[in-house]
Amino acid sequence: MKTVVITGSTRGIGFALAKEFARREHCVIVSGRTEGACKRAIDSFESDGIADNVKGIPCDVQELSELRQLWNRASVGHGPIDIWINNAGQSHGTHLLWHQPPKHIKEVIGTNLIGLMQGCHVAVNGMLEQGHGAIYNLSGFGRTGMQRDGMAIYGSSKRGVDYFTKALASELRDTNVIVGQMNPGMIVTDMLRDGYDTTVQTPELVERTYNILADTPDDAAPYLVDRIIANKKNGVMINRRPRYKVIARLLAAPFMPKRQVFLPEQANATDHFDPGS
Repeated sequence: MKTVVITGSTRGIGFALAKEFARREHCVIVSGRTEGACKRAIDSFESDGIADNVKGIPCDVQELSELRQLWNRASVGHGPIDIWINNAGQSHGTHLLWHQPPKHIKEVIGTNLIGLMQGCHVAVNGMLEQGHGAIYNLSGFGRTGMQRDGMAIYGSSKRGVDYFTKALASELRDTNVIVGQMNPGMIVTDMLRDGYDTTVQTPELVERTYNILADTPDDAAPYLVDRIIANKKNGVMINRRPRYKVIARLLAAPFMPKRQVFLPEQANATDHFDPGS
């Protein structure tokens, strides 16, 4: 049994990952920004009968002191932390930069990049002290430098995550700590409740694209957990939707039953899809 800490795991892909680890009887520390969010997540685990080894600890990843507290509290009673997943993320919808409130820049970069870096700082120090551990950072659109209108802020954060993770993997090469990235593909979550800019994407285009390419968090979690548990390699990219799989799904779409995983009025698909991989 491994001990797993997942930031931003009270909803979305992080919540699905936490549930998948718990179903496999690993010890899971669920974390969100508030006590209430953590309690709601734990209640869901209890209703599914998988809460025995699950603990909820609130943490805002933009606050280094809270990340340190998360590590310390997670360690109490659970022993060494084997896996730390920097999943906490923010997005801003597919809006052009000048249509974005300025606060979105700080929120997205502060969570997706600075918060992730701080999470790595805390986890690396703790894992070096305990002698082992694995860290995984959430990747997404922008990692390869591919551009799309409306994704300037989010894509920049994920481009930074890619460079940072590769640099950290190099720095950790002579240690017993490994770091890698994970990309679940295009996932329908509640992250983008502010939706999309209709000057960038029409409702029809959004519905058609996401219903071909997007999946639910529960679809993605087993694949990612399988590979996280099995991986022993530093610097790995666990990519559930590499380019060839995306192309295959697009080509097969006209011949497959119509999928309805996303409705345009939802405007809530998180684009982790990375077509450059």
